Amino acid sequence: MPDWFPVVMIPDSVFVVDHSRADHARVGDGATYKAHKGRSRKVADAVLADAADTDADIFVTEDVRARKWYDKLRGENRALDYSAFRGSVLGLVERKLGDTDQLFTCDADSKDERC
Repeated sequence: MPDWFPVVMIPDSVFVVDHSRADHARVGDGATYKAHKGRSRKVADAVLADAADTDADIFVTEDVRARKWYDKLRGENRALDYSAFRGSVLGLVERKLGDTDQLFTCDADSKDERC
């Protein structure tokens, strides 16, 4: 992984029996977990949403359903897919190379004429 920004391992923000590891979870109120999970069996999605709500500014996931639920619960546009994260947070955009299917990445300071 590139060292563009610091990475910190955080434990799950809720402890869920038959899912959480004792040394990688903590006891939390689980409000977002409960609301996100609802009647589904998607425990992992709900744990990630709860951790994002507790410890992060943005929830990044490719799961469209999870993004919609998270935005509905939080009332904000804080859930992004990876492409939107790269563009809005990291300032990176993908560009097509001419008429080919090749993609390359540009950042805001790129001197590459294709950007």
